[in-house]
Amino acid sequence: LSDTTLNVDDIGYSLVETETGDFVVVGTRTDSASGNGDFVVLYVQSDGNAVWQYTYGDPSSDDVAQSVVLDNDGNCLVAGYSNAVSGQTYDPYVIQLGLNGTVINEWVDSTTSNRKIYDIVVTSDDYYVMCGEDDGDFFINKMLPPELTSCCMPPIRGNVDYDPGDAIDNGDLVYLADYMFTSGPAPECWSEANVDGIGPDEAGGIDVSDLVYLQDYLFSSGPPPPSCP
Repeated sequence: LSDTTLNVDDIGYSLVETETGDFVVVGTRTDSASGNGDFVVLYVQSDGNAVWQYTYGDPSSDDVAQSVVLDNDGNCLVAGYSNAVSGQTYDPYVIQLGLNGTVINEWVDSTTSNRKIYDIVVTSDDYYVMCGEDDGDFFINKMLPPELTSCCMPPIRGNVDYDPGDAIDNGDLVYLADYMFTSGPAPECWSEANVDGIGPDEAGGIDVSDLVYLQDYLFSSGPPPPSCP
């Protein structure tokens, strides 16, 4: 691989070699107008030719990719941090990609105060091990692969169980009913459970009217749930 400049305005932070001898390179592409960054991922052949390159993340937030690794299925895990949730402090941000750049999974941990992932590895038994900075302190964390959440993907009212296809179906109705009446798990994203869009996008805004609205939409040709802000 010769000394090659691919994108003048991008910063590369990490790379991993594929089984075919090519490379996946990750870093950050900064928007000159807003100053915000996006994850940038390139698939580069051994001769330096970039086969594809894509950006990921919310254009209105600052997203920084710091590390890439292949998981045990041969997919890419791109890890870094994003301020998409709060707009100020950063949260761990991980994207799982196929080797064609397709998003398989996407996750953000908005429960932390100001945590940034700088490196990630995958163990032989499929755990993620991440290290980095937690509000100025060192952290290391080992966890099972997280479920898909609404990190930098637009929430959709009615998609209560947040399935990867963003489909509104009977499973969402069952999920919402279980949460409301049988102590089932809380929705990953409150705005998606607030189906009618009335009241705050939080636990206090979820009530029976949301269940009725979703039922009417699915089975009685009622109106679709309104868009999220």
